[in-house]
Amino acid sequence: MTENKFQKSSNNYKKPVKSMRGVPESYDECKKIFSICLTPTAHQQLKNLAKEKHLSLSEFIEQIARKKIPVDIQ
Repeated sequence: MTENKFQKSSNNYKKPVKSMRGVPESYDECKKIFSICLTPTAHQQLKNLAKEKHLSLSEFIEQIARKKIPVDIQ
């Protein structure tokens, strides 16, 4: 038996909805494409952290920026 990617007990569970171009899904605005430069190591580490939270890399970065995922800045 396979494990469901999003369990209902998870804080990140969201009922699947078909995406529509130009219609915001989770926020009050649509996402746009931006480009950043990272080392391959940083990119892989971010992907791993996003996977631990069961999020896409894009959504992981979005939640960090919106302070839904805390970042310890020293």
